[in-house]
Order: sequence, then C-alpha cells, then structure tokens
Amino acid sequence: MPTLFIVEDQQLLRLGLKIHLESLGCCTVIGEAGDGELALREILRLRPDVVLLDIGLPGLDGLEVTWRIKQELPRIKIVIFTSHTDADSVTAALGAGADGYCSKDAPVEQISNAIASASRGEVWLDPTIANAVISKSRKKDDQSEWQLSSLESGILGLIDGYIDHEQIAHKLGIDSAAVAKVLRNLLKRATNTSGNRTVEEQTKRREHLSSWLTAFVEQIDTGKLFAEKYLLLELIGEGGIGAVFKAKHIFIERMVALKFLHPEVIEDPLTMRSFQREATAIANIQHNNIVTIFDFGISSNNEPYLVMELIKGSNLFDILQEDGKLSIKRALSLAIQICEGLGAAHKEGIVHCDLKPANILIRSDGSREDVKLVDFGLVQLMPRHQSNLQQQLTNKIFICGTPHYMSPEQCSGKPVDASTDIYSFGCVLFEMITGELVFEGETPMALFAKHIETAPPKLASVVNDALPAGLSELVEAMLQKRGELRPKSMMEIARSLESMLATLSD
Repeated sequence: MPTLFIVEDQQLLRLGLKIHLESLGCCTVIGEAGDGELALREILRLRPDVVLLDIGLPGLDGLEVTWRIKQELPRIKIVIFTSHTDADSVTAALGAGADGYCSKDAPVEQISNAIASASRGEVWLDPTIANAVISKSRKKDDQSEWQLSSLESGILGLIDGYIDHEQIAHKLGIDSAAVAKVLRNLLKRATNTSGNRTVEEQTKRREHLSSWLTAFVEQIDTGKLFAEKYLLLELIGEGGIGAVFKAKHIFIERMVALKFLHPEVIEDPLTMRSFQREATAIANIQHNNIVTIFDFGISSNNEPYLVMELIKGSNLFDILQEDGKLSIKRALSLAIQICEGLGAAHKEGIVHCDLKPANILIRSDGSREDVKLVDFGLVQLMPRHQSNLQQQLTNKIFICGTPHYMSPEQCSGKPVDASTDIYSFGCVLFEMITGELVFEGETPMALFAKHIETAPPKLASVVNDALPAGLSELVEAMLQKRGELRPKSMMEIARSLESMLATLSD
C-alpha cells in the first residue's frame, strides 16, 4: 500500500479521512499537518508516496507547498483535496505540479481511487473537474485552448470517480498508456504550459509561486534584445538568488544560458561580490568538466548577468530522484570527471564550496555521459579569512548552500580549502552509490551538528552490491572530520577511482 500524508487545516476532517482511508485498506497514513510550513517540513522528512493536500492553509498555501515539494522530491505524488473547483484554482494547482485534483465533496471511495491512481503514476481528475473541462471546451470563446478531440472527450466522459485508466482504455479499445498520455497532454493544455511560449507568458503562469521572478522578467522585453545582443527565449531554471534563461547571441548564432540575480538581492553587497566572484574565478578555467563562462556584465537597467554555455541534459539531482541510485560503474565514471573538474579549479586556487548533485550537470549523447560543474556562486579563493558562523548564517548566499553536503569546517565557520570540496564530494559519491544521504536532519543546525560530531555510515554497510576493493575506505577517508586526514587532492582520488573502474567488467 502507498504511504500517505494528509494536509488539512480542519482537525476533525483529517481524523475522519485517516480512519476511513485506512479502513478501506488503500493506504497507510504516516503523518498529518494542519498548516503549510509544518506540512512541508514533515513531508520532506517522511517522504510519503502520496500527499493529500488542501489549498487553503495557514502559513504556506497548498500551491506553494506543492511547488516546493516538486522542486525537492518530484517523485512524491500530490493530490489536491479542496473545495476550490473553479478553473483558476485547478489550473494553478496542476501548473504547480500536482498529479491530481479531488473535490472535498467526493465520496471517500473516490478519494481512495485518487490516491491509488496517483501512486501508480496516473493522472487523476475528479468527475466534477472532468465535466468542467468538457463544459469549457464547448464555449465558443475558448476554442483555441480547450477544443477537445473525440478521444479526449471520450476519456473525460468516462471519468466517474470509480474506474481507472485500464478500465477506461478497455471501454474505448485503446492502451492504458494512451489514456495517461491523453490526460497529461490535456492537462498541459489546460494549465497553459505547452508550446513555444514567451518568457513573460511562462512566468505569469507561476505568479502565485514566484512573484519576484514575474516582476523581474516583466522588466525584460521579450522578442527584443537584452544587452543589445542576447535574445531571451525561455526560462529554464530558478533558485533562491536568481534565474537562468535560454538565450541566443544574435551575432554569432550561439545558444547560451543567461543567468540573472534575484532583484531583491541585487542591492546586497555580499551577493553581488559572490556573483562577480563566480564570473571572474572560473572565466579563465578552460576545462571539459567545468561550464564555460562567455560573458559577464551589468545591463543599462542595473541587472547583473552571467553568460554561460548552454548544457543540454539533466543534473545529477534529477537523475538520482528518478533512478534512486546509480550503478557502480556509472557512478565511478561520473565521479572521475567530477574529480577532474574540481581538480582543475583547485589548481587555480578556487574552492567550489557548494558541490551538490543539483550543481552537477550530465550531458549525454547516447553513448557517453559528460559532467559539467556549474554554479560556483559560493566559490572562495584560497586562502581566505572567514567570518564567524553567526555572521555567515545571516548571509543569503551561505544559506543557499545545501547543508546535506557541507563540510564540518563550513558548518563551524572555519576557513575552507580544497579539502572542503573533497568532503562534499564524499557526500555526493555516497549518495550516487547508495541513493541515500550521508546525514538526515530536520533543520540546518541539526545537520551542522551531525557533520561536525557524528561518524558517517560506512559505504559497505549500506550497499548490498559488491564494491570495488578500497572504495568504501576511500569514501570514509573523504568524510573525515578533519581536513588534513582526507585525501590530499582531487586528482589523487581520481586516480584511485580510475583503478577501481578498470577492475569492473563490461
């Protein structure tokens, strides 16, 4: 049975749902919450299979919770459970990443079906919602976005809350995968996420989640040139301090990634220094495993920007979320390239300071995977004098560094050097091979304490697969609390990993 987390601000309704759903034997309820902030924290800790989530919540609303969960753990399925069945609410929820939408008026058996369908990776639409889509498609003024094919109408017409994809497919004489595909395409159209939209259109759809980004992008005239030479094409990523767009250099026909700072932090001198440091520190490093910096500047509207090569592929975080863990051979092959990229940076006196799976891009041509290290936004030049921990914790850039991968010296506010990246790489390699984090904690401070004081688990005790000789010991050495006890260099680690990879058969 799938595990379920219930988020509903009415305590009696939460209790009733728990009792009825468990009595039906459709799921195991492992947690519940009545406000958005607590829900988000507990969901990321417990990692349920499915979340039944109300929209109207104290603190963070259900849309914000949905978006944040999907950013951190996209494998978790989310079924919106609410009395809001208007088109705008449905569109916003599904656009945020929800996997289904269920009315509070639905019988508990339908709610049970929604949970089961979502856990199987299917799209769930409440019959009320399906009927609303059908009705909207019949309005003459909405034909451009909502005109339904006969197959779409047939599928929606069969949704009654009690039959699944396979039963719909059987009635229509088609494959169940076709049902899922039609519904997902329909939701894309309904949430206005398909097609070649402009940057402004894409951002407006997420206004309830990223108002700062909307305000920022609206300052940019899409279809016109930025900085007199870059044509913005689409938003491809965003984070705590900025956003990245796909763009085209019109004079040399080069596709690039254009990185901007969050407008709220442009005035922060620490942020600006870090942004400049990222540009200047790695612009002159020409290495196959480090993203190439083409340009850096500040526009006439005082918008700092960084121009990088555009990498077509996935990041390691997404790959691990999808696959859970990597094969030993694949992990070692990628790890060697990570070592070589970091080694090149260390040779120039540069410490990344924010190595984590999300900052490791993987480009594949079908036969080979190439690593590209990105986001040197926390980069430090060796040696450096570092402020105390309390001062660092007020720095937004420092907080953006993921505590799961921070070295003991970073956590305690001590000076950093190349061994800092070695520790972070040990955390990443451990996760690549096991699919698990070295340490878990409910708060950043709890994680800091574990990095500083707690002995990490041994790789050999977590993995059931046969490991190359010396690999567990190497990871253990990288995760030593004291930097001087870790391997001396990334290149030393790379050579060890190459020897281990050579022992693996094809």
